[in-house]
Amino acid sequence: VIILTDPIDSFLVQWFNEYKGSKLVSITANDIELEEETEEKKKEKEEKTKDFKWLLDLAKSTIGEDKIEEVILNDKLWNSLWALKTSATWIDPQMEKMMKAMWQEVPAQKRILELNPKNALIDSMKSEFDKDVKSEKLSDIMKYAYNQAILLEWGELENPAEFIAMTNKFANGYIK
Repeated sequence: VIILTDPIDSFLVQWFNEYKGSKLVSITANDIELEEETEEKKKEKEEKTKDFKWLLDLAKSTIGEDKIEEVILNDKLWNSLWALKTSATWIDPQMEKMMKAMWQEVPAQKRILELNPKNALIDSMKSEFDKDVKSEKLSDIMKYAYNQAILLEWGELENPAEFIAMTNKFANGYIK
């Protein structure tokens, strides 16, 4: 693993895409396979996807199809509720920053949202969903977690004031 955190790194990796015989791949890419998927794992993944279809669909509709290309499960996200990945057809976040820094126009990016089914918030979200599909609380949790995913990749929030307002709601006992 090589940690490259400067915006120019993404640009350089496109030209120098190999290191000591190993191909360099961005961790934000959605097509990284760290282990071969067996038939058993494929079936298990399909079952989990069915179990969480309510959340996958709700996340995409709440955050918006203009921002999210797809929502998938990933149970290897440790403590995070979700993370953002870059589709093979889009530029990665670091390259986007570099282009903006050079005053280049950057097309709107759609991302792949990976959801962690093992996160502790999932049970609370399911409970809220069962009570009220159109719950403001559930919508706020999803938007808040999406903004956290943006911040985790050192991205810029579209509406920092909205994020601060939600943070204050949660800090005042909005989520129990």
